[in-house]
Amino acid sequence: MNRLEISVAVFSLLLLGSCKKEFSVENGFDPNNPPLGNNCRLSSIISADSATSVGLGSFNTRFDANLVANQVDAYDSIQGASVFNTALVSRGDTLRVSANEYFLIGSNKRALSFHSHVNPADPTSNYIDFIYSYDGSGYLTKKEIFREGVAIPVVRYVYVWAGGNLASVDGSVVIPGQEAKLFSATMQYDSTRTIRNFMPLFPDGYEHFTYDMAVDLGTRNRNPLLRIDANYYDGSGNVNNTVTNLFSGHKYSADNYLLECDVTGSTPVISTLLPGKNKFVYTCK
Repeated sequence: MNRLEISVAVFSLLLLGSCKKEFSVENGFDPNNPPLGNNCRLSSIISADSATSVGLGSFNTRFDANLVANQVDAYDSIQGASVFNTALVSRGDTLRVSANEYFLIGSNKRALSFHSHVNPADPTSNYIDFIYSYDGSGYLTKKEIFREGVAIPVVRYVYVWAGGNLASVDGSVVIPGQEAKLFSATMQYDSTRTIRNFMPLFPDGYEHFTYDMAVDLGTRNRNPLLRIDANYYDGSGNVNNTVTNLFSGHKYSADNYLLECDVTGSTPVISTLLPGKNKFVYTCK
């Protein structure tokens, strides 16, 4: 895979997350009766108009009685239609999310890899594998991308954690002789507030963002996010786009589940948190 192919694949998927037609569910969120309990999982992210709080769209994950994810969907309220829907099938160490895509899951329930295509919309395109590595505390420290038939990684992302939060991400093409920076980001958090059992927040997670409420990608951020500064690089390793997202207006349940925050920035760095008001619904056991 050359740098151009990588950039096209990444850019195309980021565009999927940045489209202006957000997804929404029309009911099920009651700010006066927030979830309370020790075993709750985030199940919906509702995008709403900042001025009116009217729901525009949502990403949703459905769980069974044991809080095992079995379905993922996205709904566009503007069109009044589902725009994505897939059943999740778990067998042994494999979580299959489509006919040609699946996660391999370790004994500790964390995702070890994701098997997909260079272009997920084209099942005839080359296979691509994302391999995830964790440290002893369960934090994701590295992601390597392998292309079908190539024994060495073509892209590597490195994650740095501080104070229980993801502090920075750096992604580079690592093909010998073609090394170049691809992506970098830094994050800031509110250290005065601890949140419970939220979702993975990886600004480079274009391949797995649809499944972030369903799949375990390691130990999660301790504190709520306040800011992301992301740099995107061209094929020569030069910055060609810089994006900043700010997160404010956080609201919490009585026992520190994050229920709501506002996102500003014309382009979302994290594909499931779209510009405007984001409301979070939980399913509790």
